[in-house]
Amino acid sequence: MELFDRDLLRHLINLAEKLDIQVRFEKVGDEEISSKGGHCRLKNQRLLIVDNRLSLPEKIRLFIDALRQQDLEGLYVPPLIRRMIEGEEKHMTEE
Repeated sequence: MELFDRDLLRHLINLAEKLDIQVRFEKVGDEEISSKGGHCRLKNQRLLIVDNRLSLPEKIRLFIDALRQQDLEGLYVPPLIRRMIEGEEKHMTEE
């Protein structure tokens, strides 16, 4: 399953980059500030910041949540990822 998740994450990263979203894996937050990361805009650049301490399934969920906010019209999205974005299919670790 981890190999599948790594491939899935790779596809999600590529999709974000096709949408001109720069992806950064960084340590986010500390003991006082709890954050997993998220999508933002900084000086006219779209960013998706992902806490590198998250598990692989959590990283995937963060990407799916960010991509739900994007216009994917005219962009090829693999069927499994499209179903996840549209909420029709859940990741294997979700209940």
